[in-house]
Amino acid sequence: SENLGEIFGPSSRCLMTDEDDPLCLKGVCNERDKSFDVHYRDEVFQCRYDGQIVDTMFGVSLKCPRIAAVW
Repeated sequence: SENLGEIFGPSSRCLMTDEDDPLCLKGVCNERDKSFDVHYRDEVFQCRYDGQIVDTMFGVSLKCPRIAAVW
């Protein structure tokens, strides 16, 4: 799979995908919504609970991390 939009650095988190390939993306703790917001290809996807599966609309789904671990 092509992992366009991957970001490596202090603000990135590597999340598992439905293809069992990790994808490293920018992640931000969202105080207002109490979520972990993942930035991928100019879109923002919200992780609201542990293990949530988020469909990115780009042919890959992300598995959210434990929210307590990223906060």
